Amino acid sequence: ASGNQRGPVRVRDALKYSWNIPVTKAQQLIGTQNVVDQAVRMGLSWDPRQANNVAAPSLTLGTIAVHMLDLAGAYGAIADGGVLAKPFLIQTIKDRDGNVIYDHAADAQKPERVLSEDAAYLVTDILKDNTNPATNIIWGQRFQLTTDKGRRPATLKTGTTNDFRDLQAFGYLAADADPTVDEGAIITGVWVGNSDFSKIKDVFAADGPTFIWHDYMAEVTAAKKLLLRNFIRPKDIVSVKVDALTGMLPGEFTTQTVTEDFAPGHQPTEKDTLHRKLVVEAATGKIWQPGCGDPPRAGETAAVG
Repeated sequence: ASGNQRGPVRVRDALKYSWNIPVTKAQQLIGTQNVVDQAVRMGLSWDPRQANNVAAPSLTLGTIAVHMLDLAGAYGAIADGGVLAKPFLIQTIKDRDGNVIYDHAADAQKPERVLSEDAAYLVTDILKDNTNPATNIIWGQRFQLTTDKGRRPATLKTGTTNDFRDLQAFGYLAADADPTVDEGAIITGVWVGNSDFSKIKDVFAADGPTFIWHDYMAEVTAAKKLLLRNFIRPKDIVSVKVDALTGMLPGEFTTQTVTEDFAPGHQPTEKDTLHRKLVVEAATGKIWQPGCGDPPRAGETAAVG
């Protein structure tokens, strides 16, 4: 959104800060149709006027319209460990004699798994950074949910369409460890836009609906006196110390490391290859290239490209 080039970035930072280039590249690597199919599995449906253009390279940048209620359901699936329970508005329907002709609890489609528990947790673990000043230095301080007993864990994700017509903020709280307890398992989505579909000039989602989301969540959780809950971490999640820039195992020239979480079998196995020791040509002060003076010394490599 800022127009900046940031070079290599980890998935955590790309998703947390809503950086466009990484998500569009990830879409291409995964396969656009695979992204569309997964979105459908998670309950999203599309604007009929765009039905023939859904599998577009710009899909992840907000060019295809979806329903807010569907999006809430998709976030709910992530919050519920990868199990989708589609949103509903009608609990029961009775005829004039009082006979039940529809009962959602008995007649609706049963919840189904659409995402692995590990994948759902990793997304949650990234999005909860956005309400934590220690892990999001840009807006964590603004959007943390504070209480007299400490900070309330919560996820938050913004969304700004490519033409500034729709601004969104979604976030949820941690559910109780007991799946039969639904109190406090809240998902809130906020949309900001103009009813005539005109553009909102130079305003991003982080500047609008996020404040509405924050104040609403703070008010509801205080009014209901909800307990503070941490998100449930699957037991098989693996923590690994990695290079802070590449996400690979620390290499010889790694200067900064972080501890990152991975689904089992997906943790890095190779050492960092991005950082290298290069030679600078004395005469020009530029990185040495073939044909320059001052050839590389032992243990050093020349720049490539």
